[in-house]
Amino acid sequence: MCGGDYSKMRKAAFCIFHAVLLLMVSVPSARAQTPAIYWSDAVPPVPRKPMVVIIIDDVGVDRKRSERTVQNLQPPVTLSYLAYARHVQEQVEEAKSKGHEIILHLPWEPNSEKADPGPNHLSVNMSSEEIQTRLLANLDGFQGYVGVNNHMGSKFSRYRPGLDIVMKEIRK
Repeated sequence: MCGGDYSKMRKAAFCIFHAVLLLMVSVPSARAQTPAIYWSDAVPPVPRKPMVVIIIDDVGVDRKRSERTVQNLQPPVTLSYLAYARHVQEQVEEAKSKGHEIILHLPWEPNSEKADPGPNHLSVNMSSEEIQTRLLANLDGFQGYVGVNNHMGSKFSRYRPGLDIVMKEIRK
């Protein structure tokens, strides 16, 4: 995973993307447990067959690399954009026009205090109201995504009260 000071990483273009290979075995039913597969324009549903989903996350902050990724990767590849990236809606629209599925990359507090997950990250030290406010700021950061995944977040992912807020909101 990426780590270190956010501003230094951005300036040096260090650790911009890391690929997450997610092996997802799904047997769809009338009550789909994987709504992105069914709601996405990029990937048609394949009933009763295992699927491999490739997600490239940390997209959007380094615009040049993001544009190269969109242009050079053949769809369907899922791209996970950070809501705080400059001109994120424009970038998302371009990626969707090339056939990519889009998800939102939610910044969560990592274990390391040295790692900076970026603006509007969710933290275990926040009140429920602050978590909700920051979560909504991320969710409203751009349109066109079919799901979410976490950015960093090893510490926040173990914080049940915060996860309850996130899960309640994304179920809406």
